[in-house]
Amino acid sequence: MALANLDQDRGEFAAAEAGQRQALDILRGQLGGEDPKVADALNELSATLIARAKYPEAESVLREALAIHRKATATPTRALQTT
Repeated sequence: MALANLDQDRGEFAAAEAGQRQALDILRGQLGGEDPKVADALNELSATLIARAKYPEAESVLREALAIHRKATATPTRALQTT
């Protein structure tokens, strides 16, 4: 992911997107699709997509990231109940 971010900093957005997608595939393979680190990688990919004016895809990626974060931080209501 670091190399892809370096590409993004240099304005090489096509290379950044390719690297971020590759890193995302690796993270999903190692951590599963619902890990917050996957959501963070999706967030970084969305920034690159926005820079490339791929707005509909960026929105979809951001929505996926948000869903993962919401699920990861959700507290079951039973844990809040006292007896």
